[in-house]
Amino acid sequence: MVTLLVVVFALMIILTAIGNTTICYIIYRVRRLHSPSHLFLVNLAINDIMVGIFLLPFGIASLIQESSVVGKTGCDIIGYFQHASSTVSVLTLSSVSMDRYLAINVPLKYKGWVTKTRTIASIVCIWLYALITAGFPLIGWSRYQYTPGLWLCDTDYNIAVSFTYFKLATLYFLPLASIIFIYISILRIALRHSRQIAREVEALQQRELNSAFEPESSAGESAIKATGQYCVRKPHSALRADIKTSLTLACIVGVLFISWTPYMVVNIWSFHSGLEAPVVLQYVVSVLYYINGVINPYLYGYMNRVIKREFKTMLQTARTLCARIKEKKVHPTEVT
Repeated sequence: MVTLLVVVFALMIILTAIGNTTICYIIYRVRRLHSPSHLFLVNLAINDIMVGIFLLPFGIASLIQESSVVGKTGCDIIGYFQHASSTVSVLTLSSVSMDRYLAINVPLKYKGWVTKTRTIASIVCIWLYALITAGFPLIGWSRYQYTPGLWLCDTDYNIAVSFTYFKLATLYFLPLASIIFIYISILRIALRHSRQIAREVEALQQRELNSAFEPESSAGESAIKATGQYCVRKPHSALRADIKTSLTLACIVGVLFISWTPYMVVNIWSFHSGLEAPVVLQYVVSVLYYINGVINPYLYGYMNRVIKREFKTMLQTARTLCARIKEKKVHPTEVT
């Protein structure tokens, strides 16, 4: 079992680093993706990379040794970063959800309200809040200790009950409730938009049917009407694109809470019952907890058409270079 978990963790580190680095590179390279929502995704990807590079290796070492490989100070540092990274993930996805809500609910004011400068300021505030709240256990409000099932250091759920409730509320329940409310609102807008398109299509069909019985002299007027209808319907394309982007991001949000929920449920159960969960169950929920950072880039890359196209282009370029190197037409040192 330990060997299998070590292999799984090693694969998770590799896939997390490759997937999230690729997403960051593609967003940097494609100007079309330089939008506030994608800045939030870059922040999420950077956070996942840091977790994969700096936290998971300690998890592998602790898993092999079956105990913590660091002392009290090291445990505090790991626990601090663990708490901060979790906070950044949740608040970033909450911010992405709010960004999509504003883009769909108030599209005419969106660009004036949501700018790159304000988005960057929001990201800075997210990190400041995460770093401050992660420091509470270091000044006496709870403490960090090694958690065997997590293989890393996390807050002690029993020593400060108030902090436990604070953590559960701010890292799980409140963000989950707000995100559910936001995406229900987006869904209602999407349904209203769908009904509006159906009414306009029906009106256009009726207009075309009526124009068939009009004299030819009114053809110019009919053309003007058709052009006007096109102009009225044109914003629907942008709205459909925003709704599609929102649904894609909703999948990412859903993956995070689906992967975190078993871990939260097990911890809440252990906290209230005073019993430890079976070892196998701890292993399963811990792997699910960490796998979120692996899935995010590949899910978004699969569901976003622009990123998918750029990723295919990169793969094709890599295959071409490998083929040319194999045929000895290009020396490996010439590949940059």
